[in-house]
Amino acid sequence: MYNLRVPHESAVSADRAADAGLLAAYNNYIHFEEAQDEPARVRCIFERAIAVFPTTLELWVRYLRYLEQKLRVSDVTRAVYARAVRNCPRVGSLHTAYMRFEERHGAAPEIQAELLNAALASGLRTPEEHLE
Repeated sequence: MYNLRVPHESAVSADRAADAGLLAAYNNYIHFEEAQDEPARVRCIFERAIAVFPTTLELWVRYLRYLEQKLRVSDVTRAVYARAVRNCPRVGSLHTAYMRFEERHGAAPEIQAELLNAALASGLRTPEEHLE
């Protein structure tokens, strides 16, 4: 299995510039690890990718989808949502997904209100921006 990872590791080496090619390499590596069905490895590659591309919405969305559908550990997912909205604060759909996640997991009304206030304070100006 190690030999199968070598090309992926080479493709995401630390000496590469953070560009579309590196993002594609990380996406390929994530896809490979998802196929191996090893959640710890998948999370590790997502975390490495997020460290290089902290404001890439598509990466956060994919990571959160993976966590919600496959890992299903609410504390881990909650922490990733908090980081996602901190790194992409002007993305209304991300705030909405976080609030829905908390609602599904029975968050106290105070927590839900905090999330709503954070979303409203994030700089989104129109209702449409909150839905994007």
